Amino acid sequence: MGFAYQVCYLIEARPELAARLRDLVEPDFAELLLAEPVMYSRQENTDSTWEESERLLPVKLYFLASLREYAPLADDAAFTRVLGSPHISASLFDRWWTARRFEVDRELDSDAIEAELRPYLNSVEATGSPRIDGWLAALRGAG
Repeated sequence: MGFAYQVCYLIEARPELAARLRDLVEPDFAELLLAEPVMYSRQENTDSTWEESERLLPVKLYFLASLREYAPLADDAAFTRVLGSPHISASLFDRWWTARRFEVDRELDSDAIEAELRPYLNSVEATGSPRIDGWLAALRGAG
């Protein structure tokens, strides 16, 4: 019996997509597709026999399918006009986006951060952020 672990998938637009979208969609919609990377997380299992590339495929297909929710890509004709194909496929994804998979090493919460920093607080330099430097000072005082 395997165990479950958390994985993250990071999707980023290729630079070529910006040029493609320039005259095909409204600037606000282009910004939506280009501005920020998309991050998905999911549980995976060590029992899986899937290869790394196979683990990426459902995520790529999911991402493209999710784009159909937007009016500028809602039907086959619009999807084709903007992305060059009516089909949801790994090759279409790879033409306009990249995807990377990361296994989560450990969950990170405030308690974990404080516990890790506490023994070294005298070595931690000021960050220049009044909020974070105040937080560090409070940790030093509570130590």
